[in-house]
Amino acid sequence: MEWRFHAVPDASSIIDDEPIEICLFLIDRTHSLREEMSELRRVRARLPNAVVVAVGDETSGEVELESWSSGADEFAPTSHLSAAAIELTVKRCIERKMTAEKLRHRERWYRVAVAEGNVGLWRWDRPNNFFYLADHFQEMLGLSHDQLPKNLTEWMERIHPDDQELTLAAAEAHFSGRTDRYVVEHRIRRGDGGYRWYLSSGCVAENDDARTQILGASTDITARKEAELALQRAKRAAESAIRAKAEFLTNMSHELRTPLAAILGYAEILEDFSQAPDARDAVDTIRRNGQHLLQLISDILEFSRIDSGNLEVNAMPTPAYEFLKGTFESFRNLVDEKGLRFVVDVSDEIPEMIVTDPLCVRQILWRLITNAVKFTESGEIGVAVRVANGALELNVRDTGCGMPEEMLGLIYQPFRQGDNSYTRQHDGAGLGLAICQRLSQMLGGEISVRSKTGEGSQFTVRLPIGCDATKDPQPETAMQAKPNSMRLEGRVLLAEDGPDNQRLYELLLRTAGAKVTVVADGRQAMEVALEKASVGEDFDLILMDMQMPVMDGYESTRVLRLAGYRKPIVALTAHAMADDRAKCLDAGCDDYIAKPVERSRLISVCHSWIDEGRKISNELNLAESGTQVSD
Repeated sequence: MEWRFHAVPDASSIIDDEPIEICLFLIDRTHSLREEMSELRRVRARLPNAVVVAVGDETSGEVELESWSSGADEFAPTSHLSAAAIELTVKRCIERKMTAEKLRHRERWYRVAVAEGNVGLWRWDRPNNFFYLADHFQEMLGLSHDQLPKNLTEWMERIHPDDQELTLAAAEAHFSGRTDRYVVEHRIRRGDGGYRWYLSSGCVAENDDARTQILGASTDITARKEAELALQRAKRAAESAIRAKAEFLTNMSHELRTPLAAILGYAEILEDFSQAPDARDAVDTIRRNGQHLLQLISDILEFSRIDSGNLEVNAMPTPAYEFLKGTFESFRNLVDEKGLRFVVDVSDEIPEMIVTDPLCVRQILWRLITNAVKFTESGEIGVAVRVANGALELNVRDTGCGMPEEMLGLIYQPFRQGDNSYTRQHDGAGLGLAICQRLSQMLGGEISVRSKTGEGSQFTVRLPIGCDATKDPQPETAMQAKPNSMRLEGRVLLAEDGPDNQRLYELLLRTAGAKVTVVADGRQAMEVALEKASVGEDFDLILMDMQMPVMDGYESTRVLRLAGYRKPIVALTAHAMADDRAKCLDAGCDDYIAKPVERSRLISVCHSWIDEGRKISNELNLAESGTQVSD
């Protein structure tokens, strides 16, 4: 190390602007110690940033002690004075001074961080039952001196009553060593009586082997917690609104379909007795407009269900060829009634099994084909199915009126049609294609269209194809329609609360040959079914409406199944949303028919389940279900 020395006789000789880093102050014992120490203090005052080393004789320790007291950073006895000793002493002083400066900087940074970060420091002393708050934490809480907690009990009284147990449990877990840190979010009462949210965290000191104290910090998180709570309230409100909307849609489906079931059902019966052409035309008009109204209701309710996120896709292994063939065959009568050709082309390359939601796929095809029929006056409707680029491709084309190119980007908008003018020739709500697009997207696919005015249209649906050859396909529960002349030979219990529909379905079933017992609510259905079963007069089939007074069909079915009733129960309900079928089956029903139902389908389903019911015996266990059968 290179030194440059400058000697001065006293403090007054030091030049103020001359940079001095080290000062060796030689104590002259020819002067009194008091005079020398006074001079040392003046040197210290003139050189506040320099390292001052006092050098003097030392026998009793008095000189060293006075030197420290007068501002020296170090004392060096003259008996050990040498260049090497002085250099070592100075280095030690410089290092100590730098360390002290770093500590001062860190303390300043720490104080700024605590203040700017709004962090309150504290100490939880368990053996002494004490909770100490640092000055800044006292200020954060707005506590005066007389409001400071004198013990842990008084501190816990400042914790919100709902958070006290959580706070104590977190502390106990950390004191006992079960957790690495103490962390808790709780509300603390301020000096003004109001509560604010704090995140409190800390841990025991490393040298605290007995785990007696937690040193920690608390941060004000009121803004974040209020935002979180507001979000939770908004989420609950949104969920409540969704539930209310779902309940509204379900009830509207029931309330609208129930009278339509009576209208369409009695129109079908009137047709049997209407011989005059005018009368038959009138009945046909009732049926046609009733079906149109039913389709509008179905479209509106289904779109609302999809739009609110209440429709779930249930993919399952499906036998592709059988499923598609059955679906297309069900459309053939619709096409034939208008005198159009129906051309179906299913490629041999489609896999034997696909994994998809067959109900959603059937809905898409139904809406596309009915749309094609509606807009086609002559020619043909063509359906082609093939596999392209790893996707199942469904093409529906027609030779109808087509659409102008500028309308193609608008047809998937709800309530929008190719012709929205008041003079348009085709009726409808404009929801069919919007539903098709959303269902395609829910299945992970897409829909596209090609069309030209006067040259027809072609819609293409591309769906991901999941193959599963290891699982057996789930059988279709719905039975194939039989001719209207089919006879019913069995006993049927009809649970239906609407008088009009009671008379309608009882008439249809009796006319077909069934012996019918009618009840008006689910409790009566349950009691009558169990009473007859207990004396060996079982019904072969129960037709169960699902929304009834006293006890609904869901609860009635669950109680019957719990009591060991094994005969078929078929839901006959106006609840016709996409997931209502699953809800009925989950309750214990064997099948599901949505109102309004055509006579042929009703008789067909009843015929199949009556045959099935005769093969099944009940296994009553009334004690298990808690039901009693009256004598």
